[in-house]
Amino acid sequence: MSVTLTVASCASRRPFHRVDYDTLELSVKIDDPKMYTKPWMALDKYVLYRLPDTFDMEEFFCVPSETAAYNKVMGNPTSGTAPAAK
Repeated sequence: MSVTLTVASCASRRPFHRVDYDTLELSVKIDDPKMYTKPWMALDKYVLYRLPDTFDMEEFFCVPSETAAYNKVMGNPTSGTAPAAK
């Protein structure tokens, strides 16, 4: 399976290769001639393993109060102001 994502002038090719039943390899090649002089490999054969059948995927909730608390501590880059130095 091979997927190509094109955003403006940037093309990112992300082929997955099945090594065996429990293993996938992922390679990501970035080709953006407006930003880079030549294509480059962001990931080359990154190994992904199948999780056990007993693995339980936890659900995470996006809570506005947690986002507000984070922005208060870390700063909100979209606001155009940097947090005050301590």
